[in-house]
Amino acid sequence: MQNERPESGFFSKLTLMGFSTLFRMLNSAILLIIIARYLGVEQFGALAFFQSICFILILIVEFGFTNQLLKDISEKKNKVNALVSEAFVIKSFLAIPFIIIIATFDYFYNKELESSYILFFIAASTLFTSFGDFFNIPHRALNNYGKETLIVFLSTVVVFVTVYLVLKEYASLYAVVLALTFSRLFYCLISYYSFITNSGKIKFDFKFGYLLSRINRNKYFAFDVWIVGLRRHSDVILVNTFFDPSVVGIYQAGMNLCKIERFGPVVANVFLPKLSYQKASEDIVGFNQSNRVLNIILNSTGLSIFIVLFFYSNEIVDLIYGDAYKSLSNLLPYFGVFIVVRFYTISKEVVITAKGLQKNKTQIGFFTFCVFITLAFIFTPYLNLYGLLISHIAAGIFLACFLNLSNNKNKLA
Repeated sequence: MQNERPESGFFSKLTLMGFSTLFRMLNSAILLIIIARYLGVEQFGALAFFQSICFILILIVEFGFTNQLLKDISEKKNKVNALVSEAFVIKSFLAIPFIIIIATFDYFYNKELESSYILFFIAASTLFTSFGDFFNIPHRALNNYGKETLIVFLSTVVVFVTVYLVLKEYASLYAVVLALTFSRLFYCLISYYSFITNSGKIKFDFKFGYLLSRINRNKYFAFDVWIVGLRRHSDVILVNTFFDPSVVGIYQAGMNLCKIERFGPVVANVFLPKLSYQKASEDIVGFNQSNRVLNIILNSTGLSIFIVLFFYSNEIVDLIYGDAYKSLSNLLPYFGVFIVVRFYTISKEVVITAKGLQKNKTQIGFFTFCVFITLAFIFTPYLNLYGLLISHIAAGIFLACFLNLSNNKNKLA
């Protein structure tokens, strides 16, 4: 079947996705700021640690479906239900090892029953969010950005209001994770309802041999997501290993401000179907032009954020977090450099994916993760959080260099 040309109104779609991302980021960032203020540094640090464990393990369930389904659905728009149903079966199957590993970690790590409950509810909340995001992938692939934006808006309002009201009455970590779980369940349910309304009910056809072949087909997308996720969340576990929960709270407060970098992958996902089509149709001029626009958007965004964090670090920390997080102000310029490097690498990663070089991207990502872990263990014990951020930046520069080499080696001709 011949590739269909992406529909018109590209920048209107980008705007809708921008609003969707803005809703998510504002809800998440503001919510974490409120939680940080109400719970204090230590309880907030404990929340960040358990969330990082769950965010890493949920990558087993994610399995790189976002990019794979975006590509598949954009090429086979008449087979949305079949493609999503296949992926849903795999995703449901992979939820089993996720639950088993969470239970095993809880058995060996948590000594108190309340901590076990907290971990359980955070894991459930993470699972609901993963499936909710999954059901929204077809909206993006079929250019129904308005529907996804509406779902995200409704869910963010529910999450924010629920958690805020609970915090006003019960300022405890247990109450917060309970509220998060039920509000994320709401997001999952309305996302599923929207999918079946537009594409029909999921067909649950479990064939073990076919399931394994599909897992094998998707493995490089999955490995890439795992590596990115490990880079993104293993740092909190490292901080928890070297320091007490209060330092984890300070670090996670800084990373909370870096959530703006999530705008990058969303912009990349908007460009991915367009770049994939141009590559498949050998439209070299169009491909290069789209690539330039993507670079301008992402790199200018990263640089703007750095300037704000560099010049207004004290004011930002005082306004948002208060005196308990005062030490964060000295770290914000380093977080700003980290964001600049991150936006730059995202602009290169999406081109690698559009060219079908996922294996190259995965291999480069794996070596980058090894570089980060090595540097973090060397610098963090001596330079504290500065060492960890320097390790992030250095690993990001390493990643950028090798992505550029791979792109230059595989130029469209």
